[in-house]
Amino acid sequence: MTFSFLLIRRTSIRSELRDVPPPDGVGIANVDGGPIFDQRLPDKSFWGPFATIQEFHRELRHGLELRDGEEAFPGLRELIEFHNGPWEGTVFTHGDLSSLNIMADGDTVTGIVNWETAGWMPPYWEYTSAWHVNPRNTFWRNAVDGFLTPLPHELGMERIRRQYFGEF
Repeated sequence: MTFSFLLIRRTSIRSELRDVPPPDGVGIANVDGGPIFDQRLPDKSFWGPFATIQEFHRELRHGLELRDGEEAFPGLRELIEFHNGPWEGTVFTHGDLSSLNIMADGDTVTGIVNWETAGWMPPYWEYTSAWHVNPRNTFWRNAVDGFLTPLPHELGMERIRRQYFGEF
């Protein structure tokens, strides 16, 4: 199995997933429109569903909003501005892409497993989740930019969120 071939195939699979339109009226939700599951999120495993990306983000930061002129920890105001959007909408996301969840037979990707975290999420969620999926797997972390569009600003915002509101 050549790694470059798998990167190309994973990119194709990822594009196919993102092209699946969300059901009418579904914001941030699992595949059935119910609560999302992610054991890496702080405080609880089940979240939502949420009508909007902004509601989801507000929950991730425990409802924190800042008033104009109010002092904030470094990066916090920028995080809230990022969270508040604007957002075009959710995309279908596996939510747990890692080298352990991609099955292959030689050069052929035969499946993706571990779909319990799949759902309709903010457009950056697949990237930041894949980047943080296994902190000890540096091979995977270094490969993420090869098959997902690099989103350095969004990754930086997720690092700030994790710093102040809990790591996965």
